[in-house]
Amino acid sequence: MPPRKKVVVPPVVAPPSANTRSSRSKTKAAAAESDAPQTKPSSRPASTRDAQVVTRAPAAPKNTSKRGNKSVPAKPVKDTTRPTGRKPSGTTVINPEAFPRSESSKASLPQIEPSVRTPPAEDSPEPEPESLRTQAVPTKKPKQAVDNKPPPTMRKRSREVVEQELEDTPQVQEPKPKKGRTVQNTKRPSKRSTAFSATACAAWFASYADPQDSDTMTPEMSNQWLQDLGINEESAAYFVIAWKMNAKSMFTLSKSEFTVGMAKLGVDCNEKLLQKLPDILKQTDPASKSSDFNSFYKFCFEYGKSGGPPGAKNVDLAVATEFLNMALDSRRYSIDYRPDPEPRTTAGERALGEFSHTNAFIEFLKSAGPVKVMNRDQWDSFLPFNKSVSWGLEGYSEDGAWPSLFDQYVDWRRLKYPESVTSLPNADQAASPNRPM
Repeated sequence: MPPRKKVVVPPVVAPPSANTRSSRSKTKAAAAESDAPQTKPSSRPASTRDAQVVTRAPAAPKNTSKRGNKSVPAKPVKDTTRPTGRKPSGTTVINPEAFPRSESSKASLPQIEPSVRTPPAEDSPEPEPESLRTQAVPTKKPKQAVDNKPPPTMRKRSREVVEQELEDTPQVQEPKPKKGRTVQNTKRPSKRSTAFSATACAAWFASYADPQDSDTMTPEMSNQWLQDLGINEESAAYFVIAWKMNAKSMFTLSKSEFTVGMAKLGVDCNEKLLQKLPDILKQTDPASKSSDFNSFYKFCFEYGKSGGPPGAKNVDLAVATEFLNMALDSRRYSIDYRPDPEPRTTAGERALGEFSHTNAFIEFLKSAGPVKVMNRDQWDSFLPFNKSVSWGLEGYSEDGAWPSLFDQYVDWRRLKYPESVTSLPNADQAASPNRPM
């Protein structure tokens, strides 16, 4: 008898009961609630919340969704709460009447500006209520009235017509000055006229240069130059100009000395020189007691030596007396100086100004003839001698460090003009008044 096969019967599984299904759903709901953000219950009534849900737009979805480890932007959700009956304006309209508030909360609630302003009808003077203004309509500025008149046409005029119109236009004539009255030129001189020009200065020198030597102004041409300037030869003007040019030869100017000296003064013609020369003479005047006079006085000795033989160390007596008379006389420092037509005798008279011994000292040199030349020590000592010794010889002392020429001058004064001497000589001088000079 064959063996019997064993039959395996599967266990019977009972179907899940309703209690089991509800427990599983409850577990899933609890897990969802734990993951969801907790929100506070609203204190508003149910009607308010419902109105808010109906009128407001749904919350914007999150911008990204996670797929694995990458962030993928989420698709935008369409807004399904747009108002019907009007074109979409892109903004959500909120009706403030749907939110009842107390008086205190109304004061704190910001005023919502209506978005639509419908102009009132022309027949009704009452303005449109605020509740009906729901959409903003851009207002356009009224266009300005345009004048449709055609632009004026330009009439072409020929050259003959323009000239004829200019001839027909009356011209205003300037009033003529009355006789006997001069009209002053109030225009300021241009910078071009006052600026120094080396070319003009060179042409200026060439007009007075020697025809045979174009680089030298000879004494004859120098006299012609002074005549053109209207300056007297005996004034100090020419010698002051020579001092400014640092001239090396008496009454002779080279082209380089002339152009360099005039460039320092900013002068390139006779007119400009006559404008600046009065101020230069005033600064060099001995009455000004400036350093310019002392420098000019020393220059006169060097300038006087140039008139002598080459390499001379002294100044001839005749030249020295002329230079003393010119340099120490304040009247000669003027471009309008003119000598007296009848020169009077100044022998024994006190000279005007600070240098009172000038006339008597020159007379002593010419008449007594103690020397034939003057050296530098004698020339330079004459200025301090006039400041230390008065006209009455007060302040003079034989023990002073004066050159012997001044001791001889004092003795000559006491014998020649005793009435002008107020100081008494020493006993030795009174015993031998005729001692040799």
